[in-house]
This record gives sequence, structure tokens and C-alpha cells, in this order.
Amino acid sequence: MHNSRLGDPAPKQAVFGSQPNLQLCFLPWCSNSNLGMLDEAKSMIPIPSRDFNDKFYTFLIPMGGDNRQICFRWRTETALKKNFSSYQAAEESFLLWCQGQDDYSIVRKFLEIYQHEETTEREKELAQWHLTAYLETPCYQAASKRFATFSNFNDLTDDWEHYLHLARCLTNNPEEILQIYRKYRRREYDLEKYFMWEIASKIRDLSYRATGQGKYSPWYSLKNTSATNLNQALVNHGVRAENIERYLIARSCLFEVYAKSEQGRWISPNLNEYQAAANYCTRYHFTIDVQEIQRLIKICLEVLRSSPKIISFDTDEHLEVDVIEKHINEILEPDPLLAIEEDRSREKMQSYVEGINQVLTQEWTAFKQRDIDYETMLLLRYGLGLSQASTAAQIGVHQTTVRDYCLLFQEQLLEAVGLWLMDKLGVNLQQLEDLEQYLDLWLKEQYKKTIDAVIMSGFNQHLDVGSRYILKQMYFNSTKDSQKLARKLNMGTAEFKKQVKEAENQLLIYLLQWVQNTVGIFLENKLERKKIARLIKEWLEN
Repeated sequence: MHNSRLGDPAPKQAVFGSQPNLQLCFLPWCSNSNLGMLDEAKSMIPIPSRDFNDKFYTFLIPMGGDNRQICFRWRTETALKKNFSSYQAAEESFLLWCQGQDDYSIVRKFLEIYQHEETTEREKELAQWHLTAYLETPCYQAASKRFATFSNFNDLTDDWEHYLHLARCLTNNPEEILQIYRKYRRREYDLEKYFMWEIASKIRDLSYRATGQGKYSPWYSLKNTSATNLNQALVNHGVRAENIERYLIARSCLFEVYAKSEQGRWISPNLNEYQAAANYCTRYHFTIDVQEIQRLIKICLEVLRSSPKIISFDTDEHLEVDVIEKHINEILEPDPLLAIEEDRSREKMQSYVEGINQVLTQEWTAFKQRDIDYETMLLLRYGLGLSQASTAAQIGVHQTTVRDYCLLFQEQLLEAVGLWLMDKLGVNLQQLEDLEQYLDLWLKEQYKKTIDAVIMSGFNQHLDVGSRYILKQMYFNSTKDSQKLARKLNMGTAEFKKQVKEAENQLLIYLLQWVQNTVGIFLENKLERKKIARLIKEWLEN
């Protein structure tokens, strides 16, 4: 909170509804007068307790005591307390939650207020501050816990302030709060403790991402990528089959002699470690010098960083290396399901991922079969990428109903995966990072396969020969210059573009007809058609 009352204008850095900017986000009690005390706060200073209701309208204030010892007290925000009391007076259920100390329901209430389309900006602002107040203790504890167990690998002088800053950015953002809240299972921890663990985990992830450590380290990726996946990445980048075994063995030999530092940091191998790896390889596999093993490891790192590109090479091995290095430019995001523990091999985890995907497929199929509206909603939202509002309009329900269906579906997927993980691996759901994002991407990928198959069927079977030919010229050629392509076909540029557009429209009509046949809905809205047209264009371009 800032030093003024809630009725006063808030600083620009704390404007509600915006996404957190990790450089500008406002730290509520880090005023200039308090910055000198924060250095004292690097050890865990006890936080005074507060009554249950106070959790939703009080904020921590650091105070300087004798001998510059820092201590905390709680400050009440009058506007928030008044707003909280008004809910108690107006809603019996809210009063019962307070009497029963049901923070789970109260947090859900304020999240719903913030999300509701008809909520005024003032109501949203107050709801956000209630949530931020509730998270004061978890926020401070998460920063302290992270500082005690992890140090920034690039700068060891400013960790406490940095971690607290990251925690504040998370707790000032209702979207981040909602993501954490959705994963909470009431039987595991109390809600405040759960938020503390999740915020600490997110701070660690942000720090790892910024410093290229943990699961974001290329050396972690190289170690934990399965032989099968590394093999495929090398093939995709044009490495000849007869050479691949040398790369795999070189990778294996390196990690026989190289590991993380004692501080848990992934540091690039030094020359001595490369020499030791070369000696190990020469002793147990084949003769190799230090320069050659460095070259092989470099290629392995680069193919794992980049998106697949299939390239043809002649027989010159050095040309193979040169061409690969010229085509490394896209970074792949690590698979969140393959990061449960850094020391588990990626190869072993692959079988777990397959098991989880099977569970997801079963739940997905069962959910669709319960109600035709469910199947329609999932197809429109995840397959065609329509908004919640557009999906609701097509089904004939309120937008919040679509949101609730999506939340229900995601909760069922999370529960099924959680049970499978605990039964098969003894792994708690909280050990998985970014699982909701994985589920969302997984579902979109399932529908993408379906939509892509429909578009391909339309391309091969529905289009006439001329339309198919004109699209091949436009999208399947190395050049995308309409003028050059038009000259090649002995026609004007305008005519060429017209024929391309007509062919694309034929595919659009085919896909729209398939949607109507599948779920009984014909999409007529221009914006919705534009989104579907983009799906077709993406398929053609890829």
C-alpha cells in the first residue's frame, strides 16, 4: 500500500488491471524512509499475528527500533475495512465465511468481483486491494524463504529487495493470484501457506529464467534430454544418421566428468572438464581430441535450442556443422512436465508424460460426452480460438457460464492428473510447475490436430485442381513474392492474388461446413470468420 489513504490517487505504477511490469511494479511499503531498513530485513523477522478479518484490510509497515533493529506492525486501511464490513452487512453468506474463518471462499469472492464484467472500476480496485492485503504475510515469507535458500547468480548484493519486488508484482496482479488459487487443493495446506510456497516457487522460476539457471540452463537441458529426443533434434537439423552416435556418446562422456557447481549453478564446462571428457571417451568408446568433443557438444546445445529445420547436406562433415550453425535462431520452451526433479532423466520422464497424456485424453473424452454444449464449447474455445464471449453467444449462454465450464473442466483434469501422479510416482501436484499452462497447450494441440486434418482433407479432396495448384504456388514455394509468382504463371499480380483469395475462401467454407456438421453451429460473424481464416493461413504457411 502507498502512504496515502485508498481514496487518494494511486501511483501510476500500481494502476489496476494492467499486467505486472517487473521493472515498474510498486512496492507498497518500500518508501524512501524504509529503504535503509530493508537491508536489516534479510533474516526472517517475526511478523505479528492479526485477527482473521484484519487479513483483508491491513498491511505490514516496517518500523525502526532501538539499535536500528527492524520490526513490523499492521496498519489498517479505513476504506478497505469499511468496504469489508459492507459485505458482511449485505450478504449473510459472507458473514458466515468470516465467522467460520473461511478464507478460501472470501478470496474466491474477491476474485469473482474483480473478474465480473459488470463490476465498476472502484469495486475492482477495492477487490484487488483486499487480495493484496490477504497476501501480505505470504508475500513477505516467500521473499524471505527464497532469500534464505537461493541467491541470484548474477548479483549477490541486492537479492532481498529483488525477491520482495518480484513477490509484490505477483501479489498485486489478480490474474497471477487466480492462477495460484485454481491449483489449490484444500486438503493439502492452509491457503496462506499454499500461497507462500507458490509465490516462492514463482520467484525462483523468474530468477532462474533471468539468469539462465535451473531448468532454463542449456546444460540442464542437454543433460536431461533423452537420447531419443536428442537423436531426433540432430536428424531434424540435417546431421547424417551415421554420425549421430558420436554426438550421443560425446554428450554422455561429458556428464561423466561434469556436473553443477556445489552452489547449484550450471557453469559452462572449462577446458579441463572437456579434456577429461575426451579422455573418458577415448578410453571407453573411440579416440577423440578436446577440440572435437567441444564441437560435438556445441552442436548438441544448438539443436536443442532451435526449432527443427530439415536441411540436405553433401558429404563434407564440416559443411554439415557450418550449415547447422547458420540455422540456429529459435529457443524452445522447456516442457513443464519434464521438470519435476532436475536429477530425474528426461528419458525416464517421457514414459510419465505419456501416462499423463493418456489420463488427459480419457478425461477429455468423458467430459465431451456429458453434454453437447461441453463438446461445442471446447471446440469453439480451444479448436477455433474464439473468445469466451463469442463462444457463449454461439451456445446461447452467459459468458460466465463458459468461464465456469472451462474452470470445471480444468479442475477435473488437474484432479485426475494429481491422482495419477500420486498413485504412480508418489509425486505431489504442487511439485509440477506451469501445469495449468501445459494443460491449456495440450488441449489446444489436440484440437489443432483435428482442425489441421480437416483443412488437409479440404485441400486434397474439396479444392479443384486449379485452386489447389494456385495455393501450392503461393505457399509451398521458397519465394512468397506475389509479383514473381504471377509472372511465372503468366498472369497479372491482381489476378494471382484474387485466385489465391478465392481458393482460401473455398477452404474457409469447407471448414465452416465441417463445424456446422459437427456441432450444429454455422459461424457468420466476421471477426469469428477472420480467426478461422487465420487457422487456414497458418496451416498453409507451415
